[in-house]
Amino acid sequence: MPSLPSNILHILLPFANIFVLHKTFSKAITLMMGALLCRRGVTVCSALRAVGLHFEKRFSRYHRLLNRDRWNMLQGAKTLLLILLRLFNSNSVITFALDDTLERRRGCKIQAKGRFKDAILSSATGKIVVCPGLRWMPVMLLTPVSFIGRIVALPFLTMLIPSEKRQKELKQKYYSPQKRAIQVVCLLRRWFPSQKLRLVVDAGYASVELAKQCIRRRVSLVTRLRAGTRLFEFAPPRTGKKGRPATKGARLNFQAMIPLLTWNRHAVKSYGKKEEDKDIAEFVCLWAPSEGGNPIPVRVIVVRSLDGVLFTLLTTDLEMPVKEVVELYITRWTQEVTHREVRDHLGMETQRQWSNLAIARTTPLIFALYSLTFIMASQLNISLPLKAAQTAWYNKSALTFSDLLNAVRGILREHLFSRLWATDPILQKFPPSKELFEGVLRLAEVA
Repeated sequence: MPSLPSNILHILLPFANIFVLHKTFSKAITLMMGALLCRRGVTVCSALRAVGLHFEKRFSRYHRLLNRDRWNMLQGAKTLLLILLRLFNSNSVITFALDDTLERRRGCKIQAKGRFKDAILSSATGKIVVCPGLRWMPVMLLTPVSFIGRIVALPFLTMLIPSEKRQKELKQKYYSPQKRAIQVVCLLRRWFPSQKLRLVVDAGYASVELAKQCIRRRVSLVTRLRAGTRLFEFAPPRTGKKGRPATKGARLNFQAMIPLLTWNRHAVKSYGKKEEDKDIAEFVCLWAPSEGGNPIPVRVIVVRSLDGVLFTLLTTDLEMPVKEVVELYITRWTQEVTHREVRDHLGMETQRQWSNLAIARTTPLIFALYSLTFIMASQLNISLPLKAAQTAWYNKSALTFSDLLNAVRGILREHLFSRLWATDPILQKFPPSKELFEGVLRLAEVA
């Protein structure tokens, strides 16, 4: 098994408790190291090839790590989250975000495969494009990273959400994304029973059931207001007549209320750390479910840009400042950056597993590898400050994920090269130089 540098190995030691056997942890380290070094598709064979195990005759045991070996993914997600909080989050408030993304996959043996809307192609063509694949819901920690200089969405838990049609064909119980989000809220509150939690979701997850659970679990929910949401005035005072008292007042006409709102101008930080002046109005009302039930109090925040474009937010936190609510929802867009970088740099949608257990494990591991890269880069930045890569046509002022990944890859390649040099009887007679290491690393980057 290829070993890891000591400054990276001590980061991964807390994850040894999630594996039943020690040799399973050793295989996981090998595959993680190979996945980081892969430049194209990320498969088990390409990971073994990247760490020099292309002549390993017992290569099938590395496949068993994904489709057969016993280890606890939920405990690993909690361990990863605790490490991220210790390194990056110094605030007393923990902010989470979740959204679904599509992994385009084909194959008749993939049971969880369904047909879902492709958001990227739909936005590019202007039409609704549906393609086969797997729908994943990564749960991410929104936290500022000092050496990046911005808020980053770091995934720690990824859940598979098959389509309802496919679950009925398999005669299995279907859990909608909204129900999965409720499970996430309950899980996070169980992990952190006394801390202040916030959850930012898109309009697709805006449901009364989720809002009720957030109020019950003391989690502040911030979401986009969906069209057709049933908003009502508060219940009028009791008149003393017989019968059940009213639980809500008259239904609100949102379009008719906009001219009557009181607007205040705020300088809001948009994505990219730019401040923009926006007019913000708010009001408190009741949100009632369409299928019946008791309504809940929510706060509606209407944001209007200087060119007249409106968007509306909804939150269960009645005390959070309006500017903070708007900026909190804007940080949700860092999830899209994470989705893109996981595809471009870590090889998502290139894996080829067909086993149900292997499929349920591989993509969450790729998302977790994204967060592990930030953890390893933070340790490297302490000993050796990282620098942004510069080119003649692109002058970067801040670090990006590609810079962090290249730095981690450079440390891994240098360690592998040093061990290869130390084990060769001829090369042992010639002490390696730093210039030689740097030249080999540059050749590896070109390759």
